[in-house]
Amino acid sequence: MLTDSRLKVRLTGFGKIAAFLAIFLLFSAQNTGNNLLFLMSSCFIAAVTFFTLLGYLNLKGLQARVELPDSILAGEEIFLKCFVKDVRNADHFSLGFENDYCKIVEAGDGGLLKSSFKAGKRGVYQLSDFCIFSFYPIGLCSTSLVLPEKQFFVGPRAAKNIPHVIEQEIGGAIQKYQSGKEGEYWMQKQYEPGEDASLINWMISARSDHEWVLTRAVNYGFPEKLYFDFTGLEGQLFEDCLEIVMGLILRLRKAGSSAFVWAKQSYGGYAWLTVSDNYADLVSWLACLESTAEVPPPAGEFSGIRFCELMKVLD
Repeated sequence: MLTDSRLKVRLTGFGKIAAFLAIFLLFSAQNTGNNLLFLMSSCFIAAVTFFTLLGYLNLKGLQARVELPDSILAGEEIFLKCFVKDVRNADHFSLGFENDYCKIVEAGDGGLLKSSFKAGKRGVYQLSDFCIFSFYPIGLCSTSLVLPEKQFFVGPRAAKNIPHVIEQEIGGAIQKYQSGKEGEYWMQKQYEPGEDASLINWMISARSDHEWVLTRAVNYGFPEKLYFDFTGLEGQLFEDCLEIVMGLILRLRKAGSSAFVWAKQSYGGYAWLTVSDNYADLVSWLACLESTAEVPPPAGEFSGIRFCELMKVLD
């Protein structure tokens, strides 16, 4: 959430031409002593000053709050929401935010402006150079409410296909959803593009405008605690393994699993994090993880997956 902002005003190309003409007419009036040129110069200066002040007051007293999604994966479209609200009891006109536009925010009211972008790869990113802008009233000046920078994490892409050898290593092959004829709508979830079409419950879907898959009593066969060991991996192989882990975590979360993953918290050290309640922490962990920076878990009952050995089997 971003709340602090800086208000900036600058002349547009049209405004610079008007200011140049005002100065040109002023020098011409001084050299010739022509009162009409003095009058025209004064009018230009007054107009530029007056409309610049109007532009500044148009954004003065406007609060802005920007929100990012809780968790972001590489390749996904990131939707950025900018909430604006008047705190000066005045109307605000012609507001822009990236490619979105709001004609007016009335006194005491608020509005929503949206934008979107994509991050091509995992990592830690900085949200910067975003602002609310306006050319009100006639385009002589551009007024902008510059939003402060914000750091956010982008996790790796989620692998759609999990290698069978990895499924076996972590406690058995992943079981599919039951797709029988039993069940009512509260047991279903809507089919999402990209999911396995064989999971669709056609008996239920035939009575609806959407395709549904059964989510009741799904047992993925995973142990309660998972430790992913990336030691010895480098380059693209390391990135591929991170995508596999992201895919596993995403599947577990969609299935409502209570499994734990040994990972680093966003603010703190390593701990057992649940895929349901600590999903954002898991995404940020995978976003900035390096193979040499991992901390092994304390002794106890958990399933350790050494990707270095498993990937050799796949080769």
